[in-house]
Amino acid sequence: MKTDLKEAERMTELLKRAGDHPMMKAILAEERAAVLAKRLEVAGKIEAVKKERDAKIPKLQADIDGKETEFKEAKAVMEAAGLGQINCY
Repeated sequence: MKTDLKEAERMTELLKRAGDHPMMKAILAEERAAVLAKRLEVAGKIEAVKKERDAKIPKLQADIDGKETEFKEAKAVMEAAGLGQINCY
């Protein structure tokens, strides 16, 4: 167990020294740049989807509103003609 503790301490020290090395710093900087590029790409895709959503929803809502108006008018005509209640909801 004492050997394991010493080995763990030795590995920790090696990792610390490796992390301070200029080459390791460069590798980590490249990884961070790649992650940032991917995040920016995804953010752009999200923004495009939001714009598409914002363009489509008003059109769809207008279509729904028009259909509801047509339904209410047809229901009123049928009720006036004495055809009874229509239960669609």
